[in-house]
Amino acid sequence: MDSSSTSNFSPGASLLKRNSNDVRWEYGILYDSKNPDRVKCKLCGKEMGGGVYKIKEHIAHRKGNVSSCPRSTKEDQFKCMKAILEAKNKKRKMKREADMFSLEVYEQNREDDSDEDPMDKFVMAVTTEDSLGGETGQENTNDVVSEERMSSVHQSCGRWIYQSGIPFNVIESDSFRSFCEALGRFGPGWVPPNQCELRETLLEEEEEIIKEKLKSLEVEQEQNGCSILIDVWSDTKKNIMNLCVNSRGGTCFVSSKEVSKEPQTGKFIFEYVDKCIEDVGAEKVVQVITDSAENNLAAAKMLKEKRPGIFWSSCAADTVKLMLEDIVKLPKISKYIEKAKAVTMFIYGHEKTLAMMRCHTKERDIGRSAYYTCPAFWDGVKRVVKVLEPLVKVLRMVDGEKKPSMGFIYGELVEAKRSIKAATKNLERYYQPILDIIDEKIK
Repeated sequence: MDSSSTSNFSPGASLLKRNSNDVRWEYGILYDSKNPDRVKCKLCGKEMGGGVYKIKEHIAHRKGNVSSCPRSTKEDQFKCMKAILEAKNKKRKMKREADMFSLEVYEQNREDDSDEDPMDKFVMAVTTEDSLGGETGQENTNDVVSEERMSSVHQSCGRWIYQSGIPFNVIESDSFRSFCEALGRFGPGWVPPNQCELRETLLEEEEEIIKEKLKSLEVEQEQNGCSILIDVWSDTKKNIMNLCVNSRGGTCFVSSKEVSKEPQTGKFIFEYVDKCIEDVGAEKVVQVITDSAENNLAAAKMLKEKRPGIFWSSCAADTVKLMLEDIVKLPKISKYIEKAKAVTMFIYGHEKTLAMMRCHTKERDIGRSAYYTCPAFWDGVKRVVKVLEPLVKVLRMVDGEKKPSMGFIYGELVEAKRSIKAATKNLERYYQPILDIIDEKIK
């Protein structure tokens, strides 16, 4: 505290202090003997009304009633916030004790009431529990203490993730959030499991939980049917074909097969899927879902001959991708796509141009060819974006995981067609080839 702030208080003013050891008197002083509600901050010299209680809020940076003190340290803020919470808890405790005393008196009077029936007792029990159990913990405030504690917890969590080499996206998993909620409900004193428990006890228990979940999925599949999903992925070494079963209760893995050395013909896929149908139960399977590759379409024909009651459907996301691939091949669109690719290749092929783009895109030209600065080129790009944007929105919807999209696909495609017509100014020679591609892919 500098000399200018301390000089504002005279020796006489320092005597204007109530007979109390409350922490507020360390930071506030009564400067007007005629008005005990007028106080002044010893740190910054701010004058305020409302009594010395405001001083604690002022020092603790408690928002709402008074401005924050610019000279209070973290220690000062902690001390005053602690005093505020202790005072609130003390009042709350006194209120509970008073309620308990009133309840005892009421219960004593009720003992003399012989006409009380069981329903009255039930209602009174609920009311009593609600009245006494409404506020049991300390007030949850956005104060300095909670912010520091939250920062400490975040730092500890981050350190564990960094040192263990755990992917960052693990915090988005439902199981991690569930663990955090369970740990918060447990409170202090939690001891993490040891390695033996993780390897044996907990793993065995989790296996039993998964088995019970699979049993519930089987019941769901018997009642409402299921779909078989085929997913093929590859890396630099091998190709893997996965089969999963999906129902309203969720998706479960069935089998996986390495197909790197196998010719993925229609017959090969059909035989693999047909065996999966036998394992799951043909009476449960409603449809098989794959992409629109030619070998899958050939397998679909074989399945239709053997099992006419099972549908073979194309993946919605894959179908929309095929629509976009064919649309960008149209001459009126492909010419702008190729030029746009040339722009991208030029930018990312030269470090200086790339740096210029990132820093001065709106101020300087970055292209060399004539069509980079030609208004007709950029107008064409805008039209292409307007034509493709509706289908890209549909693709994001069907490829997302936020909500089931099956009930919205056809409606969104109809709306996409309308948007495409509007983007081409309702000129049939422009929009009709695009709509023909969409209709062909959804057959």
